[in-house]
Amino acid sequence: MTTTVKVEAHCDVNSTEVHIVESLGTTVLQDGEKHELYVYYYREVIVREVTKKSIADQQPHFKGTDQEDRMMKWFAFDHLPGHLKAVSGEFHALACTLTALVEPGPERTVALRKLLEAKDAAVRAKISPGG
Repeated sequence: MTTTVKVEAHCDVNSTEVHIVESLGTTVLQDGEKHELYVYYYREVIVREVTKKSIADQQPHFKGTDQEDRMMKWFAFDHLPGHLKAVSGEFHALACTLTALVEPGPERTVALRKLLEAKDAAVRAKISPGG
């Protein structure tokens, strides 16, 4: 099954932009801009209206401690070749979902650290199947 999602940004005085977080990264829409995407399998998309206050209070895509913000750089995947990008991108999407849905704290940090270990193992498995 495939679901088509159409997002049109209608920002009021307090909001500056709309963030669409998906497995391939974050798309930022300004007032009046439109974006269409396709969600299939078990992929997840988060659409978030970002206010001027929230932009000042946090990094552009993640709300958390300095340690968690530093960890998020390890989920980057744009630099990888295509066959590894597909695997790593799924872990990036899950890391984005975790930071959006789970309150900051020690357990969220542990969850991100373990997810990072799993991502590294999955990428290594893709590079060298069978170990």
